[in-house]
Amino acid sequence: MGAIEDRRRAAAEATRDGGALARSILTDEAVARVMGHPEFPGAALAAMAAWAPQPGEANALAVKVRDLAQWMCAVWALQLHASPEGLTHASLTRWLAPLGVTTKTRAHRILIYLRFTGLIRPADSADGRSKAYQPTAQLLDLFRSRYRRDLEICARVLPAAEAALARWDSPAVMEATVAAHGRIFGSALEARTPGPSLDVISDRNGGMTILGQLMLQACADGVFPPTGPLAPNISEIARRAGVSRPQVHSVLRAGQKGGLFQPLEDGRLAFTPLLIEHLAGMLAAAFLGLAWASETACAADETAQASG
Repeated sequence: MGAIEDRRRAAAEATRDGGALARSILTDEAVARVMGHPEFPGAALAAMAAWAPQPGEANALAVKVRDLAQWMCAVWALQLHASPEGLTHASLTRWLAPLGVTTKTRAHRILIYLRFTGLIRPADSADGRSKAYQPTAQLLDLFRSRYRRDLEICARVLPAAEAALARWDSPAVMEATVAAHGRIFGSALEARTPGPSLDVISDRNGGMTILGQLMLQACADGVFPPTGPLAPNISEIARRAGVSRPQVHSVLRAGQKGGLFQPLEDGRLAFTPLLIEHLAGMLAAAFLGLAWASETACAADETAQASG
């Protein structure tokens, strides 16, 4: 177990880099190459479909974490657990600070939410006191299933992801992939520059899931990005995203204010070039980040096996 723990910790080192890692991996050239891949449209649609709860998965991670912030907090929980410091209130506060989430109260609320949803639990210290937390078996199972699906989609445009899939039954490889993914996502947040973005949607409860379902309706012909406006089926979007119809309307209004959607006189919704540019770029960057995380985990696994 010692070698496995060392492997996990090495792959999950929570070192802040001011965005340097993301800038080196998620370059404009790399993003453009992924977007130009012939399989990118299909992979993009499959990725957006995976944002929503899947049939028969009432207890899925997509139900537990309905927005991007909740999702990444679950990822960072595993990452910090694998770090030398462990997952504590203090370590989470320090990790979130460079991202603009500096209050101890916010970190406390995140921990409460993750505990309430059964994704983390207290880890008893040697003296019986619970100061740290650790992922539950449920969270690990959810990550194992969700990341396997994400890697299968990613491999359609970046075959390097196939190496991790071949070793996915290894807990060390799976956990190290998730932890490395948390690291590059945090780096990407630090590397961001001010300007228009998808934040007006991603910051809302279920926002990206709603956007994904909207795109799937608009791209029913299998062509991404969509080629024309859409008369959205609000009830169907709400049902598939697992949210209320008022929440769908709220996200659409936010998108309109943010310049992402343009309502037409006939009631249809047009997608602005700003939305398409940012959504396609975000999906391509997500594939690159996940492929890098899986390669990092596999490299650490190979090094550990070679050293015995």
